[in-house]
Amino acid sequence: MQDPGIDEDHELQALTIRSRGTPSAVPVSFSEFLVDVPPNQEREVDDLARHPPGVSTPVLAQPDIDVYCLDCRTLSRFRPVAREIPLVTPEARKDIIVEYECVRCRTARKIYSLRVRTPVKPDGRAWCLKYGEEPAYQPRAAPRLRRILGSEFEMFLQGRQSEVLGLGVGAFTYYRRVVEAQRTRIVEQFIKVAHKLGADATVVSSLEAAKDESQFSSALEALQGGIPPSLLFEGQNPLRLLYDTLSEGIHKQTDEQCLEAAHDVRVVLTALAERLDALTADERELHEAVTRLSKRLSARRKAK
Repeated sequence: MQDPGIDEDHELQALTIRSRGTPSAVPVSFSEFLVDVPPNQEREVDDLARHPPGVSTPVLAQPDIDVYCLDCRTLSRFRPVAREIPLVTPEARKDIIVEYECVRCRTARKIYSLRVRTPVKPDGRAWCLKYGEEPAYQPRAAPRLRRILGSEFEMFLQGRQSEVLGLGVGAFTYYRRVVEAQRTRIVEQFIKVAHKLGADATVVSSLEAAKDESQFSSALEALQGGIPPSLLFEGQNPLRLLYDTLSEGIHKQTDEQCLEAAHDVRVVLTALAERLDALTADERELHEAVTRLSKRLSARRKAK
């Protein structure tokens, strides 16, 4: 089975949260609400309900969702366990449990606890509160980041979760650890791009020197020889932008300032990963194609 389409990390309007429990005025789709909105948040959902043919009572719409499967250890398509949940109640609200199953392994489950404000509007729109979910909520992140961050990707996700929940100091601290730990890995990607683009020898030399430096500040000094122009962001070195921001002491900033800085660090880091991925895509695609062909030929030889 092919992997389902994976959404890139994006600035969801529903997640522009500065404090827990603050509802957004922007409606979201039900799939966005389930996957991207953290617990203890209430949102207006565009397509929360549907009307089955010949039935006047609205039922909960249960769209397929793409979430991380702990059993498959990859992002996977989850589908609702087959049942209909009516949304008519004499109360002004309805508490429900929604259960999903991984289509890949058929064993992993994702469960949501929700409260729907009733009555639901004729077009299926309604306000919904997410009490919680099991397994625990994890914000999505660009898959390209996993390739550039390697072993620190889980640490990045901790920072992303802290950011979504409005925990500025926590998000800032996590992102700083990620960038510091993966600085050498990022420079190695710079070197690959430089070789691919046929960069000047002085540029490659400065990148090699930066990779060998143990201190971040010393590595930046080594990069004075330049980096490929295609890796500059509005004429600036992204590593310098990240270092200068993250080197500021958190004790000098408010939690809100840390949250804003953490947001900017994530945006730059994500954009850098996307650019590096795009610049090295041809080489990776060729490697994958050669690997697949080699496996096919090997299998045919063994079958003879």
